[in-house]
Amino acid sequence: MLDAMVYYVEAFPERFHHPKQDAYLFRLLGLRCGDAAPLIDRLLSQHRAGTEKIRAVGEALQRYKQGGMAEFSAFADAVQSLCSLSLGSHENRGGQADPPGA
Repeated sequence: MLDAMVYYVEAFPERFHHPKQDAYLFRLLGLRCGDAAPLIDRLLSQHRAGTEKIRAVGEALQRYKQGGMAEFSAFADAVQSLCSLSLGSHENRGGQADPPGA
């Protein structure tokens, strides 16, 4: 079950959602509204950080599966770190959901 969860988190946002945002939405938004550049840069940075954190979760899961309970704490920490980034990025959009000039 944990493998399936990690696969989904990697497959949907990392392979489908974020690449479309990066290639289409952010590019076009940047062309339309130069004031959005800092927001776009921050979102791209969050995408890169998310990729690293998802990779860390996958690696920690493999260590947990091989090492048993001795590795669970590291796995739980990796999951918590990913969740903190994800929740924080959505909460921080607060007043900036609409780019300047939209």
